[in-house]
Amino acid sequence: MEFKKLIGLKINYIRKSNKLSQEEFVEKLNIDINRGQLSRYESGENSPSVEFIAVVCTTFKISPYWLLDIDDIKLSNDEYELILKFKGLPTEAKCSIKLLIDLLIDKH
Repeated sequence: MEFKKLIGLKINYIRKSNKLSQEEFVEKLNIDINRGQLSRYESGENSPSVEFIAVVCTTFKISPYWLLDIDDIKLSNDEYELILKFKGLPTEAKCSIKLLIDLLIDKH
């Protein structure tokens, strides 16, 4: 897949998983970008700037390695979705899930 398209799909995924419209997403980033530019990033028509990537990663607590697809660990879309959902949980829920995972691993 073309690099611009891949980043665009991931940006779109981040926005939709946070239940934000393009306008809300742009507002939340608080940088000099408009909805049209975001649309061109999401469609893979244009590549986002380094500043945009840095702000998205910081704002949404996303690994730049994941966003730029340079992570050594290759995950499926389902695994990415689980990670993003996990990141959005409160600390107490994360602790409970970690305990459940440990229990499941110990059983196998």
